[in-house]
Amino acid sequence: MESLRQSPSHAGYSHGPGDVFENPNGWLGALSSKEREAIKEIAEKPREIAGKTDFLAEGENDGRLHILTEGWAVRYLTGANGWRQIVAVNLPGDILDAERLYLDRTRFGLATITDCTVLQLDRQQLRELAQNSPAVCRAFGAAVAIERCGAGESAARLGQRCARNRMAHFFCEMAARLDKITAATWRGHHFPITQEQLGCILGMSVVHVNRTLQDLRADGLIEVRAQRMQILDREKLEQIAEFDDSYLHLEPVRPRSRTDDSEANVATIVSDDNLREVASEELRHRYKNLLAVVQSLVRQTLRDDVEISTSRKVLQGRLEAMRRSVEALTPGSWHRGSLADTIRRAMEITEGSDRISCHGPDLQLGGKSLMTLALALHELQTNAMKHGALSNDGGSVRLFWKIVESDEGQRLWMQWTESDGPEVRKPERTGFGARLLSSAAARSLSGEAVLDYTPEGLTWLLIAPLKTLSKD
Repeated sequence: MESLRQSPSHAGYSHGPGDVFENPNGWLGALSSKEREAIKEIAEKPREIAGKTDFLAEGENDGRLHILTEGWAVRYLTGANGWRQIVAVNLPGDILDAERLYLDRTRFGLATITDCTVLQLDRQQLRELAQNSPAVCRAFGAAVAIERCGAGESAARLGQRCARNRMAHFFCEMAARLDKITAATWRGHHFPITQEQLGCILGMSVVHVNRTLQDLRADGLIEVRAQRMQILDREKLEQIAEFDDSYLHLEPVRPRSRTDDSEANVATIVSDDNLREVASEELRHRYKNLLAVVQSLVRQTLRDDVEISTSRKVLQGRLEAMRRSVEALTPGSWHRGSLADTIRRAMEITEGSDRISCHGPDLQLGGKSLMTLALALHELQTNAMKHGALSNDGGSVRLFWKIVESDEGQRLWMQWTESDGPEVRKPERTGFGARLLSSAAARSLSGEAVLDYTPEGLTWLLIAPLKTLSKD
């Protein structure tokens, strides 16, 4: 099954072969312990299947039903021209082919994504058990009915939703299902599905999958990398997807015992220790980056040809701009923050003045990008107050930003325009501020910057890819 090939790995989620019966969920949860034991007795020895394996070909009938207890598997169909459509992603506890209890043949093939463990039930013995036990018959019938609901939702996803909505819906569905198996870690859920496989699930090309993933990532909704899926803004993602999990018929969590609570407390302590270690490492990383920026500012500001009192004042202003940019970041994290809040804080020197107008959409950008933009705006405002439009009584500044489309994706367009100030002349010597505005900021943000000294007023234009600005 070439389209499912990836590096071998064991699934991050599993039930032991017996655990699906001992800790029942979903369709098994409706059965009594006696009925579950009866099903377990007719099960053959668990079958270990390597990842990336077609273990039941389309149309093949081996006389068994298959229950997945470990790993990730899929149901699929293949077209005459070789295309492959994945019609269902299966997780531990799923019956891979419940319809085989009632039908002699089924067209779907079964394949593994990761290494899997599968329980096999002899169909004839299971039919006899179902005839003698209405509860068993109802349980398998419910499994088929729930799968039919999922198939209907999948058909709507493929036929009526745009690519962005389609992908958002799939990730919402997977998150809801995975939450029933195990709690997500700080890095989200294990997610071994490749972009090629996502294309087979969502009916999209790999290029389209990659572009849509990048869009969702740039909007701060989801992060998918290194076989992990992390939902960053679940509420917004569900709104985009128009997601309603009722079609999944997820069972309520079973009542917890005191033993469960004790084990959960221990797990929480271990998890908290790991989280503190990760947070400490992240803080060290951010602190080193911040120090590097400060060292660069000090080196560029404290020069032999400038009086120390002047340099000290300039340096204090630049450090204050950095402080304000950090305050604009999301509380408890240095990863992201509001562009509008960063700009508002950067303009606090002239707060309440009608001489600076700021207009543009609020965006969630990465901390490094916000700090770069804050320093650039500080330089522009300082220069305007000393030499430009804010140095007289009648000048004004207009700052606006917007998102523009390009062949390479969405880009931020930010423009600072001064007017009605003193006549502008290009300085004979290029200082740190000018270098920051014309080249350093552009390099840091992987964009382009233009500093135009027109006589009517200075203009600064920055164009940078949104996906770069959105990175942590």
